[in-house]
Amino acid sequence: VVGTNTPKAEPIVAFPNPAQSTIRLKGIGDGTVISIVNVVGQEVFNGTVQGDLDVSGYENGVYFIQIKGSKKEVEKVGKFVVFR
Repeated sequence: VVGTNTPKAEPIVAFPNPAQSTIRLKGIGDGTVISIVNVVGQEVFNGTVQGDLDVSGYENGVYFIQIKGSKKEVEKVGKFVVFR
């Protein structure tokens, strides 16, 4: 839509990226509920984050981090790669 001034949310940044065993997320607060989905849309994590997130059990590939709002729409998104 032309002419809207909707502010863009700060993106979620995962580091290190690519990751091997853990990632830290920037752009969200501790205790925020997130979901992580793989490239085929399967949810591999849904829960709260406190500090580092263990991704050691994830297969190599690209993953998307999502924060959903009260109406279940995606408000923030980020991505990271697991590569060993």
